[in-house]
Amino acid sequence: MTNTDFIWMRHAKHLTLESTTPLPSISELAHSLSQINRWTGWADYPISVAQHSVFVSLLVRPELALHGLLHDAHECLTGDINTPVKRWLKSRRLEQLETLFDTARIAAFGVRALDEGEQAELKLADLFAAYEEARIAVSVPVEELNEHFGDPAHPPVQAMLARLPAPASVLLTELSWREAREAFVRRHEALTGAA
Repeated sequence: MTNTDFIWMRHAKHLTLESTTPLPSISELAHSLSQINRWTGWADYPISVAQHSVFVSLLVRPELALHGLLHDAHECLTGDINTPVKRWLKSRRLEQLETLFDTARIAAFGVRALDEGEQAELKLADLFAAYEEARIAVSVPVEELNEHFGDPAHPPVQAMLARLPAPASVLLTELSWREAREAFVRRHEALTGAA
């Protein structure tokens, strides 16, 4: 093979890293994300990207919930690359791929682009979800978490907690990939009215 820039990866919809057309359906996306572990597998039990995404969608304001559900949709291509590795790679190509997929996701799933304040809220929800996953499923001591993430008593985090329909520990229990896939699909249906 002579073209070293070309990367090919086979998916159910023949999606490659060079193309985001056609995008996976919600059920295909849920299937993929439910089988991708967060924390590079170093949790006490698996927490999937699908499960994390449902949790994030419950933390943000209702008008941002669909964004919360789909915020890591690009990981159906990239997998979940942990933050320290992302920082070490400092990969412009990875950022380009995420941006390309996110732009296509906005068009395909009928969500609008977010303004800076909404992006900040979504990022805070994503970080808080990671904090809770680390506390509950990775058994990281709270003192260490507070050192890396900051104190969760921050008022915007408390507002997110008030939105949760159940304690975070219930939402982050061990689920099979099938249960995580179904939770993702049900959350999408609840947010969009699609059945």
